Amino acid sequence: NNWKTVNSYARGGAAGRAVIAQGNNGSNIATMEYVNLTSRGNGQSFGDALVASNAAIGGCSDGTRGVWAGTQSSPASTIQYTTITSGGGSINFGSMNEMIYRGAGHSSSTRGLWMSGRKSPGNAIVSCQIIQIQTLGDSLDFGDAAAARRGHDSGMGSPTRAFMLGGYDNSDYTQDTQFKSIASGGDMVFGGDLVYKGGYIAGCSNSIRGFGTGGYQFPGAAGQFATNINSIDLSSAGNAINFGDLTQKGSYAVSAATQTRAFRFGGIQFNPAEVYISRIEDWSTTSSGNATEFGDLTEAKYDMTQMSDSHGGLGGF
Repeated sequence: NNWKTVNSYARGGAAGRAVIAQGNNGSNIATMEYVNLTSRGNGQSFGDALVASNAAIGGCSDGTRGVWAGTQSSPASTIQYTTITSGGGSINFGSMNEMIYRGAGHSSSTRGLWMSGRKSPGNAIVSCQIIQIQTLGDSLDFGDAAAARRGHDSGMGSPTRAFMLGGYDNSDYTQDTQFKSIASGGDMVFGGDLVYKGGYIAGCSNSIRGFGTGGYQFPGAAGQFATNINSIDLSSAGNAINFGDLTQKGSYAVSAATQTRAFRFGGIQFNPAEVYISRIEDWSTTSSGNATEFGDLTEAKYDMTQMSDSHGGLGGF
């Protein structure tokens, strides 16, 4: 009844691993950690990034190599990479075509794509950039977003499409989604709407369904944070539906997914004091329901980046 996307190669022994890099716990940090997505448990030390920083653009992965870029710290244009299957620090990959941070990232099994984001410093911009994940070098211009957005790690998608969700448009938080083809140049187009207006939404996906979770919510309840899990059909790109709820409110988190489970890591609350979050929570990608507690990161933090070896852009079952 339908075509499946199947990789013709077998990945190394760590399939089901997410790497969470850098972030902020009161000051910028360089530490990296990994989480085994196939069994419940806590994060474990992975190594250190090149520089201590936060506010990176969402990470990209081809299943073996994880790549991320953008930071509020100097040098702001640095692209870094690491091997997901083995621990160790990050290595210089190249430089960004345009220096931005807090943009959305997604990837296929060959290409990494960064969408929109915030100029360093300044407002949201429309530029998209692309890299070949196995080829070191600088990113290239890859069209524009349908409208400029800045947020954090809202990127997700299928093996053929990349999405970004909501965000701040230099005047207000938005409810729209945007998407584009990973294989061809050209600009993004608008999809459907999220369940709420918001930004700093953590995005992830399997190859069929995408999720946008938490973040700022406007208008919102106490603390203006959302607990909603937005679910989007990636093939139709229509309006999101409410899939369930997170275990707690928070923003500036990151998210990852396998084909059967989705995960959210860390974040921050303002009550009104800053409260950093270490919690890892997860939920089924196949049936609606609320998230449950999975474990904890090695430290409470927010504003990180993440890469996984089993996200929706890689296909498979």
